Order: sequence, then C-alpha cells, then structure tokens
Amino acid sequence: MPSTVPEVRELLAFHYDCLQGMYFSSHEKVNGGDLLFSEEITDPYYNFLAPTTSQPVPKAISDEFVRRNRQPAIYLTSLADPRHPDFKDLAAWAQDAWLVATTDTLAPTVEHDPGLTMGIVGPQDRERYVAAFAMAYSGDDPQDPYGQLDPAYSSCLRESFEHHSPEFRKYYVIATQGTAKARSQ
Repeated sequence: MPSTVPEVRELLAFHYDCLQGMYFSSHEKVNGGDLLFSEEITDPYYNFLAPTTSQPVPKAISDEFVRRNRQPAIYLTSLADPRHPDFKDLAAWAQDAWLVATTDTLAPTVEHDPGLTMGIVGPQDRERYVAAFAMAYSGDDPQDPYGQLDPAYSSCLRESFEHHSPEFRKYYVIATQGTAKARSQ
C-alpha cells in the first residue's frame, strides 16, 4: 500500500489482491468494475461484480454468473450508485469498511490484558488456524449471522498458505485469551 492515505480505488485493489489465492480464484477488471469469482465457494460473498461507476452492466457480466452457476450479486462501494437501474437484478450482497494502518503503528501502545497473546502462524500451524476460523464461523451459535460454515471456506483457507503474492506479504495471526489453566476454571 502507498505510504499516503489510500483512496477507495487503491483499497479495493488491495482487498481483492489480498484475497486472491485465498477465497477468490479469479479477478477480472471489466468495463465499469471488477468481476470476482471463487471456484470452490459458491455463496455471493466471493462471487460478485464490484461496480466502480454507474454505467450499465454489460450482458456478458450477467451471463458470466449464469455460466458459473452463481447467484448474481454486487459488492457495493462508494464508487457506484446502488440505486442505478442496471443493478436491479443483482443482489446487493455486501458493504465493507476498512481500518488502515502502517505496521509500525500496530504494536500495542497501551497496557493490555497479560492473558492475551498474539502470534504469527506459519504453514506448520495451518490446521490450528483453520480450526480456529472454523470454530469462529461454525454456525453453532444461534446468533451467528453466517449460519453453518461451508466446508469450502476451510479448504480454501488451508490452501491459501501455499499462495504468495509478489506485491505484498500476508500474515496469519492467532490471538489467544488467557492460559489453558484459566480457560478451564
């Protein structure tokens, strides 16, 4: 990322590139936006058009959703008007917000809970990482907005440890609260 405050377009590009090889299998820049798909995950969260303008959506884009057997969906950004009539047939799937910081500002500057530990996870600990992810999004809690986790998410996450980008480094981090003794009490 640039050292200056990034623009929305730069944040979007980073977001898509960061998840390439993790959940997204393809990312194509098309007239008026970005078209992203996952070969394994079928839900709209990783299969969508991210419009960058309010120009009409070409029929070829709608046809691509049908060809891939995916529900047509758009990922709303501040770069497009979601009320545009050409978006009427696409489900508005997501709107996101990001926190942006440089890595040197991520170090704790205030005293924190001594029972909280954080660590970078490498390929040797990927199963522990995938298990923590699966537990967090398991759908076991009735309040879980995601419902039961599609096994494709765990499969993709496991495989993502093998995908590297020449443009940025990615880190997998696990945070643990309390010690094993404290958690058992």
